[in-house]
Amino acid sequence: MLSNKLNLSRTLAVGMLLSSMISTHLSATVIPTTTNTQDYLIIATGSGEAFNSNGGEFGADQEVVSSGKVAIDAINDSYKKNGSSGVELTGIFIDKEDHDWVVKDKTQSTDGGEGGTVGISDYLEGANLLQEAPDYSGNVAITNSGGTVATENSDYFADLGIQCNSAASTCITGLDGNDSWRQSAGSSFENLEASQGVSQFSNNEPTKILQELADWRTFINSLDAEYEITNKDIKWDSNGDKKYVLDIDQIDNNTDGFTDNDVNGGYCNPADNDCSVGNNDGFAIIDINVGGNDFEASNIDWILQTMGSTKAIFRMTNAKSIKFTNASVMMGCPISQQDNKDRCLDDQGELDYVTDLGAMFFTDKATSDAFTLNGVILGGVGLWDLSDGGNGINVSTSFQGCTQLVSNHLVKLSSQSALNRCSLAAAPEPPAEVPEPSTLILFSSMLLILMRLRVKTNS
Repeated sequence: MLSNKLNLSRTLAVGMLLSSMISTHLSATVIPTTTNTQDYLIIATGSGEAFNSNGGEFGADQEVVSSGKVAIDAINDSYKKNGSSGVELTGIFIDKEDHDWVVKDKTQSTDGGEGGTVGISDYLEGANLLQEAPDYSGNVAITNSGGTVATENSDYFADLGIQCNSAASTCITGLDGNDSWRQSAGSSFENLEASQGVSQFSNNEPTKILQELADWRTFINSLDAEYEITNKDIKWDSNGDKKYVLDIDQIDNNTDGFTDNDVNGGYCNPADNDCSVGNNDGFAIIDINVGGNDFEASNIDWILQTMGSTKAIFRMTNAKSIKFTNASVMMGCPISQQDNKDRCLDDQGELDYVTDLGAMFFTDKATSDAFTLNGVILGGVGLWDLSDGGNGINVSTSFQGCTQLVSNHLVKLSSQSALNRCSLAAAPEPPAEVPEPSTLILFSSMLLILMRLRVKTNS
């Protein structure tokens, strides 16, 4: 009889233990998919005018850092069809006190070293490089059946082109006759029009895109902050370096929090319940908590440093704007992954070009412009506006790099832009499940019960 009671107790203990472990496993947050959203450089979900481009190239960024002194035609006629000047950014980033970009392409020596050869890009020390040759990633998704597109002086290097949730002829409301579309390296340029480069979605694709965005909104808002930026204006490092380097691996992996403010107010003290310690889940969750102010990165080069596996998500906690002015925000690497010219290298020792999204700035609360950009370079950094109100993304002056622009309203590029797509093509693998503290306590208790039962049985 005693033996049966002991067996029953052991069974109950093991059952409680397994139940706890299974419950913990099932409660783990599931990372949303990117099957549909990853195909697009620009996703605009608003009604009325959802996307407006006033010059540039999408799916190509043929001169880094770009100079408006060189017509893009002159770089490589086989790449560019329409005659317009390049994006003017050299006056901001090259040989300037506030910036640390290195001139690599010197083929236009009479033009101050700017211009040139497609495939040789200027670079920011400690950052991943931006590729220049077209990759045909400049796809645009207009998911609202009432959404429209206005475009002029723009070239779309895009395997899918502009896709709309309405007939192509209805979707395109503004064409100046000087826009082109090229689907692949093996195809020729075509004039962009309703029958060329603009098409209507099939297979309920807009619904799938919107569902993925909704899933990501829920996922992002469910995560605990691991770091806070409380300074409304990003500044240089206190050591005098022109760059502000933020180690996102450290944020994701840190088990003690950050009890000392850095130069930009980075702070995390779990004891004060304002954020959580890093949990090594592949995401560094950074809240931008600047009270009732706009947040701005201006006159700075900002590097988000990682060994390659961590993705950073910056969440705006208020309804104000995120502004980038005369600034670059780039994915980067530690010194151990750099060559003797401070360029990032991949695992094979080759130059490491950014191709995927390593970070995003996210807001779903904006009531005015969610993002404003003036003279900006982004490298592997996306801008996601999933606000219910507001005005969307507004680019006033030159903008280039590798990014993904998402807005529930309008994506407006009022000036020259040169953009490749970087998307969340591959979400990080979640780590092995780590039981929560309550589970650990229960786990220990169950082991203690089993040990005591075994001792009684042996005695």
